[in-house]
Amino acid sequence: MLVPKSKSRKRTPDRRRVAAARRLRPAVDLAGLAGPSGYRIRLAQPADAAAVLRLLPLAEPTIGEDGALMLGSPMLAQGLLQAHRQRRTEPVLTGLGAKSADDLMMALSSLLVAVDADGAVAGVLMSLPPVRVLGQAIQAGVPLPEILLAAHTVIKIKGVAVDEAARGHGIGTALINACVQLYTGLGWHAIYGQIDKNSDLEDYYTRLGFTVLASRQGISLAHLVTFPLAIHPLRGERLFVHWADGAGQPA
Repeated sequence: MLVPKSKSRKRTPDRRRVAAARRLRPAVDLAGLAGPSGYRIRLAQPADAAAVLRLLPLAEPTIGEDGALMLGSPMLAQGLLQAHRQRRTEPVLTGLGAKSADDLMMALSSLLVAVDADGAVAGVLMSLPPVRVLGQAIQAGVPLPEILLAAHTVIKIKGVAVDEAARGHGIGTALINACVQLYTGLGWHAIYGQIDKNSDLEDYYTRLGFTVLASRQGISLAHLVTFPLAIHPLRGERLFVHWADGAGQPA
């Protein structure tokens, strides 16, 4: 990952990461992907804010406004867009004008939308680094370059929602697949999310290539980064995770 030179320092490369980098697929076309039933998958735009605010609460009641705020940030997905424009296989964080760690996290985050032939938004997916866990690491004194390495290791699917009138066309599946392709194509090792522990979605995510973990089982990433990093489910939740290179370890 290309980071501001003033903030980088030498580290011992992880052989898994080097090997995985050699196997990277080209990043997803951020200008838009053909989806099912004539829909297209693309990055959200400011004009999509009303639809994002309306749809995301279908996934989780509290994240609609978060999505609208993300769309209001000029940093949203900029690290991904720069990689696409420069034909790189890793995110680019140099030259973005980032003023804080939050800006850099936003540059690695994305909102994907599914739009119909008329441009109407029928589905949305929010993804971002695990900012709560990484924020705790920053407070514990972990240097920013190591935080950015971790942010380029794991991404969270915070929510995916499809308009009720558009369900049954595979839009949610297309959004999730596009998210996985986008981030693994730029070198991420793990994409994860959470479901209610009593959810009936286990088979769905399994069919999409995720492993649904047992209650209270977490994800360890310490073997891929330079500090102890693990993600644990909140009470009443289970995690699901997709490993890009088979490098997963339980926490």
